[in-house]
Amino acid sequence: MAAFLVHGMKSFFPEKDFKKIVFKQVNNTLFQFQEVEVEGEEDDNEKYAYIYMRVKEKLILRGEVLLYDLSPYLGELSITVEHLIYIIFLDFIKNIQANGNTVYGKIKVQSYEK
Repeated sequence: MAAFLVHGMKSFFPEKDFKKIVFKQVNNTLFQFQEVEVEGEEDDNEKYAYIYMRVKEKLILRGEVLLYDLSPYLGELSITVEHLIYIIFLDFIKNIQANGNTVYGKIKVQSYEK
């Protein structure tokens, strides 16, 4: 499970360092362009959708306990319950895209019905 989460964090939450050009003042009358490396996500004009969920508090606490139990295997990686839900959801969508929605969807739905 820890390896799945580490792989999910690396593939779904890539750490991007990008260069940003900044206009800095050298003195009162002189300005120059300077490249600065910035950590974070570059604004690439992608559209995002936000999903709001209502979850019972005991389920969130179970997720936090799971992440606490997995913390020795995660190393320095910090994962929240939101990350956990996001990774599972995106992995589900990725598998549906790869295997087709009828086969994989039926398998997952049957496993949740039990």
